[in-house]
Amino acid sequence: KVLLENLLRFEDGVTVTVEDIQAIVDWQNDKGKAQREIQYRPARVLMQDFTGVPAVVDLAAMRDAFAATDEQFLTATNSSAGTTAIAAVVTRTHCIVANCGDSRGYLYRPAAGGGSGEEAPKEGTVLRMSIDHKPDRPDETARITAAGGWVSGGRVLHTLAVSRALGDRDFKLVPSRRSSEGAEDFK
Repeated sequence: KVLLENLLRFEDGVTVTVEDIQAIVDWQNDKGKAQREIQYRPARVLMQDFTGVPAVVDLAAMRDAFAATDEQFLTATNSSAGTTAIAAVVTRTHCIVANCGDSRGYLYRPAAGGGSGEEAPKEGTVLRMSIDHKPDRPDETARITAAGGWVSGGRVLHTLAVSRALGDRDFKLVPSRRSSEGAEDFK
């Protein structure tokens, strides 16, 4: 139910498709045998896992590291340039990925033996671990507009092709919004 609600909330035809939603229905009909990977974008972390790795701390640390890197770049240089970035926290049981801009993260899950008489798949699975921050995504367009900017032709102010980046000082004209945005909009 939680996964279905999440997919319905984020269905945009690009990052979450009608086929993703149909896969949940198929999963129920197939008695829990998944035919594909489904993206899940939590709006907030409610609990830590039972392995003792507090996921909320990892997420907060990654968000803070991105914000600190951005602030250092903006204060240590007069450059107007910017960059995208990606980071991952990998443990024995988890892989948590954060990205800024259109840097992409993928995880390769090798084919595993069936163990119950099933034939192992010949190939592994590649899982998309990040979502591009593109200005033409409805949620990003709304965020940019709320900050006083605009999107045209898939670009922020006719210039940037990504809607989030480290640096890019000319696009961070409202400091109070910039400093609070990272905590609220981290995905």
